[in-house]
Amino acid sequence: MESKWSLILGSILLIVPSACSVKELDNPKAEGISKEIVFTAEFVEGHTKTAFQSDETSIWWSPNDEISIFYGASEGNKFTSTNDIEVAKAEFRGTLNAFTGETETGDFNYFWAVYPYSAAVSCNGSSVVANLSNQQIGKAGSFAPNTNITIAKNFGLALSFYNACAWFRFSVKKEGIKSVVFRGNNNEDIAGKFSVSMDSDGKPTQPVIVEGTKEITLSAPANETLEVGAMYYITLLPQVFENGFTVTFNTATQTGCRSINARATYLRSKYNTGRDFDKDIVYVDKAPDTDIIQFVDEKIKEKLVAAFDKNGDGELSYDEAAAVKSIDGVFGSTKDFTSFDEFQYFTGVTEVSPSMFANWSNLSSITLHNKVTSIGNGAFFRCSELTNIVIPESVKKMGTGCFRECKNLSSVTMPLSLDELGGYAFYFCQNLLSIVIPNGVTCIDYYTFCSCYKLESVVIPSTVNLIGQQAFYDCKRLSNITIPNSVTKIEDNAFRGCYELATITIPNSVKEIGRAAFFDCRGITTISIPNGVTKIEESVFAGCSTLTTVTLPGTIKSIGQSAFNSCWRLETINLPEGITDISDIAFYDCESLTEVYLPATLKNLGDGAFYNCTRIKHIIAYAETPFTINDTSQGRTFPGKYYIYVLNGSVNKYKSAWEYYASRIRSINYLP
Repeated sequence: MESKWSLILGSILLIVPSACSVKELDNPKAEGISKEIVFTAEFVEGHTKTAFQSDETSIWWSPNDEISIFYGASEGNKFTSTNDIEVAKAEFRGTLNAFTGETETGDFNYFWAVYPYSAAVSCNGSSVVANLSNQQIGKAGSFAPNTNITIAKNFGLALSFYNACAWFRFSVKKEGIKSVVFRGNNNEDIAGKFSVSMDSDGKPTQPVIVEGTKEITLSAPANETLEVGAMYYITLLPQVFENGFTVTFNTATQTGCRSINARATYLRSKYNTGRDFDKDIVYVDKAPDTDIIQFVDEKIKEKLVAAFDKNGDGELSYDEAAAVKSIDGVFGSTKDFTSFDEFQYFTGVTEVSPSMFANWSNLSSITLHNKVTSIGNGAFFRCSELTNIVIPESVKKMGTGCFRECKNLSSVTMPLSLDELGGYAFYFCQNLLSIVIPNGVTCIDYYTFCSCYKLESVVIPSTVNLIGQQAFYDCKRLSNITIPNSVTKIEDNAFRGCYELATITIPNSVKEIGRAAFFDCRGITTISIPNGVTKIEESVFAGCSTLTTVTLPGTIKSIGQSAFNSCWRLETINLPEGITDISDIAFYDCESLTEVYLPATLKNLGDGAFYNCTRIKHIIAYAETPFTINDTSQGRTFPGKYYIYVLNGSVNKYKSAWEYYASRIRSINYLP
C-alpha cells in the first residue's frame, strides 16, 4: 500500500500577514480609556486567513470575521470585520477596554491579536494561549470554519497576522464519505490547547501543547457527505511525524484507511497535499452501530450516552441519535457545556423545546439540522458565548425570547420559511450587527430587537403589518431602516432611543403611531406623518433634538402630551385645520420655534404647551371663539413677551376669556 500513496509534500507558503492601522486613536500611551477603534486589515505578503478564493492560493477576510485584541497582559476584546462580502482588505471594529500605557519598567506593552476570536483565548504579555479543536466541520475549497488560528504582535498599531498552524490538504474519490480522521502513528498530540509566542523575526514560534488531543476528525456539514474532488483542509499543530500518519475515511456503513509510514514534516503555514487520497484503499463494512459520533464536549456525550446508548458500548452512533425523538430533561440542571454541533445528528428531534439550552452560558457552537420546524420560547436564553447561528430553512416559528440576552451573538441567518418571530426574540443581543427578516413574517413583536446596541441595519419585508412595542427600543446605532407599505401600526416606544436613525419614511399605510415611538431619535431631521393618522401620541417625537421640519396631514385631530418636547431645532410648526386638542407641554422646550399658527378648529390648549419656547416672535390664533387654555400656573402656556394675534372681531372676546394675557392680545390686522 505504501507504494501507491500519492501524498504531495507541498511547499506552498500560506503566511498570513495583514497590516492594520488604527483609526480614531491618536495617543497609544493614553491610560484608562475605553473607546471604539477601527483596525484596517490588508494583505502584505499576498495571503490572509479565512476564506480561500478560486485560485486556491489567495485567502480573504470573510463577513463578520472576529479577532481578539490584547494590549499586553490584559483581557481580550472582540473586534468584528465590517465587510459584507469576502474582501482582500477589511476593517475591524471594536472597543478596547484594557489600554494601560507603559509597563512598570517604563516600556510600552505590545498589541497582540488572535484569529478567530474566542473568550477562551488569553494573553500574558509574552505569549497567547489558544485552542485548536479536534472536531472540525469541512468546507469545500477552504479551511474548516474557525480553525485556521493566526496571531499578530507589534509594538505599535500596525499588525501583521501569521499562521500558527499547518494543514493536511486532501480530496476524496469515493462518494458518501461522512468523516475523515487524521492521527499520527506515534500517538502525537496534534490539536488542543497550546501556547505560542513570536520569535525574533516576528513570526510564531513552535506551539507548546498544554492539553493535547491525539486525533482530528473532519466531518461533512450536517448529515451531508464530502464532495468528491473538492479540496478539504484538516488544520493541525505543526510538527514532524517521525513514523508518518494514518488517515481513516468513514461512510455511513464502511470504513477504510491509508497509512503513510515514512517521516512527514508539517511546517507552520504550509500544507501537505493528498489528492484523491482514498483512491485504491479497501473499504470494509462496519460492524453494526460502530458509526460513532465524535463529541467535542465530553460532558454532553456522557449525558446523551447515558440516555440513548442502546447497545451498551458507551458510545452513540448516528443511528442511535437519529432515533431520538426528544432530549428534554436529559441534561438536568447541568449547564456547563461548550459545544453541541452534534445536535445535527438528532434528526428525530424536530423542535428546539422551550428553554432547552437556556443558561448554557458557555455554549459557543451548535448546529441545527434541517428537520427542526420550531425554536421554542427561551430556547437559547442567556447563551452568552454563542456568536453565530444558522437557522435551517425548515424552521417556521421562533418563539418568545428564543435568543434573549445572547450578548455575544453577532450573526444570525434566518430562513425564508419563517413566518412567526416572537417577542423578545433578540432582546439584549448587544453585539448583533444586522438582520434580514424573511418574507412571511407579519409582525415584529414587542421587544424583538430591544437593546441590540450595535444593530446597524434591518431589512423588513413587505409582509410585516405591525412593528410592536419597544421592537427596536435602544438600538443606538440603527441608522438604516425602511418601513414597508404593508405596515399599518407602529406601537409604543418602537424606535425609542435609536440615536443614529437619521432618516425614516413612514409610509401612507400607517394609520397609528404609538406613544414615544420615536422618542430620543436624535438624528432625525425631517418627518412626514401620513394621511390617516388622527393623533400625534404622547412623547412620540420628544427628544428629537435635530428635528427641523414636521409635516402633519389634515387627518390629525389631537397632539398628545410632550409630543414634541425638547425638539430644540424645530423652527416652525404648521398645525392643520381639524386639530381640536393640543395637550400639556406638547412643544415644551422647542427653543427654536419662532412662529406658531393655531387652527380655527382648536378647542383646548394644554398647560405649558409652549413653555420655554424662548424665541417665539408671535402666535396667531384663527378660532373666532376663544379656546380653553389649561394654564394652571399663569404664564406657562404662552410664556415670554410676544404678542398673541387673533381675528379682528375676536379681540375683546379673547381679552375677556384670557385675562392674564389681555395686554398681549392684538388684532391680526397688526401682524408685522
